[in-house]
Amino acid sequence: MAGIAVSIGSLALVLVAGCGASHANESALATSTPAVSALAVPAPSTPPAPVYSAAAPTPSTSQGAPVASAAPPSTSVSPSAAVVSTPPTLLVASASFEDPAFDGGDVPKAKAAIDKLKKAVEKCVNADGGVPKEGASMKLQFLVRAPGIAEGVDVLETKGVPDKARKCVRDTFKRKRMGPPSADPVGVTLTIDFATKDPS
Repeated sequence: MAGIAVSIGSLALVLVAGCGASHANESALATSTPAVSALAVPAPSTPPAPVYSAAAPTPSTSQGAPVASAAPPSTSVSPSAAVVSTPPTLLVASASFEDPAFDGGDVPKAKAAIDKLKKAVEKCVNADGGVPKEGASMKLQFLVRAPGIAEGVDVLETKGVPDKARKCVRDTFKRKRMGPPSADPVGVTLTIDFATKDPS
């Protein structure tokens, strides 16, 4: 009986020792676990997201991109396109008087008085350059009252007579003596024709 008791006691010691060793192995395994986790493979890294700029890309001049010009294209006018008007050539004029027309009476000496003004009238026109090759004309009107003087001289019509010459002719007849009229007043209408002549 004593031998059985010793055997049971020895078995108990063996079991206790075995349990202790098992607990020791578990403790060693537990302490070694952090080392294993520390050697774990890290998770794959995610590449950084691309960063986009809000500014529009600037075209490079080296790529040959056309550059728009703000200035409008200039247009040139050819000198040949311009229309140049040439004034008519003026020539020396010779004056001739048509018979005067009377209104409200008669002025018997008017025609002779008018003929005496021929040279003065020609001088007015030629001093201002003469008349065109096709000639020119003027129509005058004035009154002759009791004193026999031309009054209110007015130019009714002109053709080919320069402005300065027309005024000179009109002034030539102002206050000129025409002779006594048959009534007071008598209207006189006179047409003057201008023809070109040889300046020599």
